[in-house]
Amino acid sequence: MHHKSTVKKTFKVLFFFIQALGFISGIGVSIVGTTIYATAHEILQIPTKMLMLSYVLGILEVLSAVLGYTALASRRRLRMFVYISTTLILMNVQAIMAVKSTVIHERSRAWADWRWDSLNEEQRNFVQSKFKCCGFLDSSDRSGSSCGGSDGCVDAVYKLSKSTASLMQRTLMFSFFFESVGMGILSMLRLRK
Repeated sequence: MHHKSTVKKTFKVLFFFIQALGFISGIGVSIVGTTIYATAHEILQIPTKMLMLSYVLGILEVLSAVLGYTALASRRRLRMFVYISTTLILMNVQAIMAVKSTVIHERSRAWADWRWDSLNEEQRNFVQSKFKCCGFLDSSDRSGSSCGGSDGCVDAVYKLSKSTASLMQRTLMFSFFFESVGMGILSMLRLRK
C-alpha cells in the first residue's frame, strides 16, 4: 500500500512539473512573439498574423496548464474533459505548425526574392549589415547603398529559414511530448482507483 501512494505522489509531482513547464512556455511564447514583432516588424515586414499566432499558442498553453492543475485537484469529470479537450486542441495546433514549418525553408528562396523587391533602401542595408552580404543573388543584384560582404543574401536567408524551421519543429515536438505525457499521467491518476 505504501509503495502505491509513493508512486502516486511521484506522478503528481511529475504532472505538476509538466503543467508548470507548459505555463512558463506559454508566457514565454507570448513574450518572445511580442518582442520580435515590436522590434523588427517594420524592418523585416513581419505580418500581424504571426503575432496573433504566438498569442493564440501562448494562451492555449497557459490555459492548458491551469486547467490541468484544476482537473487534478477536482473530482469533477467535466474539468478533466475541458482540460483534455483544450490540450488536444493545443496539440493539434502544434502539429499543424510543425508540418507548416517545413514549408518555411522550402519556399524561402522564392519568398525572399519577392520580399527583397519590396524592401526599401534602409531595410536592404539593415539586412545586408546583419547577414554580412551584398545584394540578393550577388553584389550586382539589387544591392543597397552599403554592403556588408561580397556574397549575396539569398544563401544567408535560406540558412536562417532552415535553422528557424528546425528549431520550431524541435520546440513544438518537445511541447507535444510533454503535453501527451501530462494527459496520460492525469488519466492514470484520475481513472485508477
